[in-house]
Amino acid sequence: MGSTVEFPHRHVRSIRPIKGSRQWDRFCAVHINDDSLICDKIYDGDYAIVRLTFDESELEPGKLIAARIPKGTLIRHYWPQADGTVKLKPANPDYCDLALEADEIIPEGIVVRIERDLAG
Repeated sequence: MGSTVEFPHRHVRSIRPIKGSRQWDRFCAVHINDDSLICDKIYDGDYAIVRLTFDESELEPGKLIAARIPKGTLIRHYWPQADGTVKLKPANPDYCDLALEADEIIPEGIVVRIERDLAG
């Protein structure tokens, strides 16, 4: 089974039920704090709903994941490379890909949905 590391949290957020979730699945909501995924229509202030319980086989190329790297946790597209490195790619041409050794990246979860609070 993949990593089930818990994210530190600052507040609790209720989320709608996750379609297809299993009884033992655990989730968290990660607040998006930049525009690095804007081409995926994921905006600053959105929440990435992350499934913390996953199998390594689910880490397919291009999958949007939460990953812990030496500088912190981020949401990026996961691209394993033939040379054993991993590229974490944003969805905004203004941001650079991050190329790291596989042991420098801890996949913490798979993004299953994006939620946005609408101003009232």
